Amino acid sequence: MATITSSKTRGRQHWSLKSTQLLVVFISSFLIGIIFLSWLSYKISPEYWPIGVDVYPRWTGTRAFLNGYSPYSESVDLLTQDLIYGRPALPTEESFGYYYPAFTSVILAPLALLPVEIAAIIWSAFMGAILTSLIISMTLFAANRLSPLPWGALLLSFLLYRPALLSVLNGQYGLFVLGCWGLSLWLIKRDKYLSAGFLVAFSMIKPSISLIPATYIIVWSLLSGRTRIARGFFSMVIIMTLISFERIGWWVPEFLSELGEYSLTFRTWSFQDIFTFPGMLWLLSAGLLLTLGYKEFKRNWDFSYNFFFGGLLLNLLFTPHTLEYDLTVLLLPLLFIAATIGKSVTGYLYIVFLIWLPWLSWIMFNLAGFPIEYWWKSIWFSYPLLVSSTLVLIAIPKRKRRIYAHRLFYS
Repeated sequence: MATITSSKTRGRQHWSLKSTQLLVVFISSFLIGIIFLSWLSYKISPEYWPIGVDVYPRWTGTRAFLNGYSPYSESVDLLTQDLIYGRPALPTEESFGYYYPAFTSVILAPLALLPVEIAAIIWSAFMGAILTSLIISMTLFAANRLSPLPWGALLLSFLLYRPALLSVLNGQYGLFVLGCWGLSLWLIKRDKYLSAGFLVAFSMIKPSISLIPATYIIVWSLLSGRTRIARGFFSMVIIMTLISFERIGWWVPEFLSELGEYSLTFRTWSFQDIFTFPGMLWLLSAGLLLTLGYKEFKRNWDFSYNFFFGGLLLNLLFTPHTLEYDLTVLLLPLLFIAATIGKSVTGYLYIVFLIWLPWLSWIMFNLAGFPIEYWWKSIWFSYPLLVSSTLVLIAIPKRKRRIYAHRLFYS
């Protein structure tokens, strides 16, 4: 394990990882992940979906893309289903279509050069390394406020956060988006603006969770005079898009058609759910965060995490989602909440409860004998609303209560 270094910050003990130490944590986590996931894949096969199952549709789609064929075609879907089910999917089963923008294949092209089983394990291990590195680096900022045992419990709680943990096992893409955001903010602190813009562009691999936050980062970069971030972003998006057009032509209508099919099947959260009572409360809390964030933002064009989180919650609100995977991106606001209220015993217990709530509610639903579909629906109707309401409540008091959280994420 990398050695933790410390420095004095405003008279307090301030703990952090050096860049080389963080790299050691990432590489170690990645290698451990490959070993563990390879063993797990052997143990559960064939009773369960393959480890990294959500890599499969992107793998088949990217292979088609590299050969000049549309990743949205029915033949690609059938190939994916044959790899996962050994047959075409039944009407009641997940179809595993290619639901992402075609330029996603530009980013994922190296994976398509590997056998699909190996590509899936490597991608899942990569997501696990992002999760571990992000959580360790962020929770270390609380080390000057928490004794080792509570800090260790907080660290373990975040590492076992159910949506993120399942995202690792199933090869989902939310952690990749978080990794792009986290590394881009790290680069911005070090004035590496062009590289930060590239990473914000890579976060567009999944617009259903990244479009509004990425837009805010670019708008902020333009208003604050950090125009190289926007230049890096737009140049990378244009390059990836032009490559995708060169390979398969004008793919936008097929992409929109695929999204239309996706939205018609069973989803745990859909656009029409906004008009329910929880949906309207979620919309209201996101709007309040945007309002509070805008007041901070326009002051000196400072980066406002209230505005960023408000945009993130709106992004989740307006797009359809399957199961609980996309709740992974709530790790960032949960870390913010932990840094803001975690000093008091009550605040610490509340954030630990908030992190474990997906697991606790899932256990309760299973003990009660309810179908799992009821839990998927209930967690989407309640959890983002609870997180957004908490963010609103801690944003309203005096600014001195938010100084520590602000230093945690941006300085």
